[in-house]
Amino acid sequence: MRRSSAIAGVLGLALLACHPGLPSGDKPSTDGSTDDTTPADTDVEHPDTDPLPPCAQPEVEPNNDAATANAIPLEVQGCGTFTDAPDADFWTFSTTEDGWLAVDVDGYRLGSDAHLSMTLSSASGINVGVNHWQDLPEVHFKMPVGPDAFTTFIRQTVGDGGGGGGGDSYFYELMASSTKAPVSWDVDEAANETAATAQLLGAGLTPPWDVSVFGSFSDSRDQDWYTIEVPIGRHDVVFDVDAHEFGSAGNFEIQRVDAAGSVVQTVTSGELGWEPDPLLERHVTEVETIRVRVLDEGRMIGMPGWYVLHVRVVEE
Repeated sequence: MRRSSAIAGVLGLALLACHPGLPSGDKPSTDGSTDDTTPADTDVEHPDTDPLPPCAQPEVEPNNDAATANAIPLEVQGCGTFTDAPDADFWTFSTTEDGWLAVDVDGYRLGSDAHLSMTLSSASGINVGVNHWQDLPEVHFKMPVGPDAFTTFIRQTVGDGGGGGGGDSYFYELMASSTKAPVSWDVDEAANETAATAQLLGAGLTPPWDVSVFGSFSDSRDQDWYTIEVPIGRHDVVFDVDAHEFGSAGNFEIQRVDAAGSVVQTVTSGELGWEPDPLLERHVTEVETIRVRVLDEGRMIGMPGWYVLHVRVVEE
């Protein structure tokens, strides 16, 4: 009997080894359910439902006069919408050093129905209006400046060229920024207000040569006169103004004047006939002194109406 009991005990141990029991506490419940103690994820991200702003600095109404103008730093994109055709928006910004200022007011190329115009004034006395760039109803203006405080007045063009209206489709974007000079030149204009004091360009140079001069008008009666001496031989002479295309608010013409003081040629447009910046070309077959004067048809005064006159003399 003792031997049989020993054998039974060995068999029992063997069966337990082949079917080990569950660890304490991991036994299934008797009602068929499981005890899932994993905590619920309470840190769920919810998408931001606020709409994105239309630009870095949207206009804040009211801003329809200088007293309520929105201040905007340089290099920051502002934007606005005209609630109705007469609506106008004022913005202010400042420059702190000498350089060039660019003011861009975009709309047409962004899909806006607004025909935009800008009036820009400053503490130093600048006062200029711009209502187009090339053939677009937008503003792309540049001028040399120093430290100054500016106020700009954005509205829709009035009169025959206007595209007035109001609502979401009449919007614009605005940015004032520091920039480099958009053109280069060789000399500044000298005292050249009369034909007798015309500034001589290209003195002592042998064709081909190219000289450029930077100019503007001190008052509404100012005229800028230039003269060149063309040597013997056949030459092609070109007087070419760079201004509006590069951001000037001026509207220029070139007049060629003979020795008697009579205007013999007037040019108000470019080579293709539609560009605002004039180009005058003359073919010369003998020694000739050519005298021209540059005028601003809109009587623009000061740096907003800057220009660069390029003069080229090339042998044919």
